[in-house]
Amino acid sequence: LPRMIAHGEPGHVVNTSSMAGLGAAVGNTVYSTSKFAVVGLSEGLRKELAPQGIGVTVLCPAAVKTNFNRNARNRPEKFGQTGTELSDEWYDLVEKSFEGGTDPREMGDMTVAAIKTNSPYVLPHSEFRDGYKAKIEEMMSYWNPAPPDLKRLEGNKYRQQAFSRMTGSAKKV
Repeated sequence: LPRMIAHGEPGHVVNTSSMAGLGAAVGNTVYSTSKFAVVGLSEGLRKELAPQGIGVTVLCPAAVKTNFNRNARNRPEKFGQTGTELSDEWYDLVEKSFEGGTDPREMGDMTVAAIKTNSPYVLPHSEFRDGYKAKIEEMMSYWNPAPPDLKRLEGNKYRQQAFSRMTGSAKKV
């Protein structure tokens, strides 16, 4: 990034996360945690780098036709167990899900299109849309229904000003 910024011309960063970076599942806790971090990093960098003309996109694939799904069976003993015992049946289901996954070249084409349009996300697997929509709707149902406290609103204004100065952007976030 320092070189991209110093270059002074528009650029683009693509980070690879996963659908698991948008929602956790049984047996994927550690993996999901790291992928949530990639999504957060990408969203933050996107806001911070926009004033320098640098876009950021986060790729969140699900099953892609690769050998990625075989990694757990090859985990070196020296790293210990993951803490989650998964059955052979579970591994077989995962194997089958990857057989019907997206072709890597198609994933690449989607990523290039996202760079060209400066899209914040590549969410290639539309079959998950309804599940994530339901998750967001459920999250919204937990939001505090009380009107915001006026002192807190005033504090938010100051945080926005501080953030704008910190990023060099005059835009409010």
